[in-house]
Amino acid sequence: MPQTETTPSHHPPGKWITCIIPAEHGLDIDLMTTLKNGKGVITTSSSRCRGYSGWTVTNPPANAMPPANPVSVVTVVVAEDRAEEIFLFLTQRITHALQEGNAILFQGVLSHLSQYELPVGIPGEGHINTL
Repeated sequence: MPQTETTPSHHPPGKWITCIIPAEHGLDIDLMTTLKNGKGVITTSSSRCRGYSGWTVTNPPANAMPPANPVSVVTVVVAEDRAEEIFLFLTQRITHALQEGNAILFQGVLSHLSQYELPVGIPGEGHINTL
């Protein structure tokens, strides 16, 4: 995307990747930890929610809702030039962890990102560019 007055260089375009995965087994924490330690991505979050995916029985009761399932919604914000790499990484990691395929992954375009960096000299934290 060419730079214009409405897309200054300090607000580059980016992508928002969302993963909806089962809440058990701590896969959300594993993804966030692996993204930070292995890919240098710290712009992630996880929220525990409940979700409905439909009945898993042949003859569900009339006028009844299926039971709610606990899910984790993991979001990742990355610069546009890293989006495909990170999306593919997440897809492979989740596919390997969830043999049954109980996950939804999608990504969308963010019009602008704010560039943040961690300060230098804080014990236990390296100087990581977040995007």
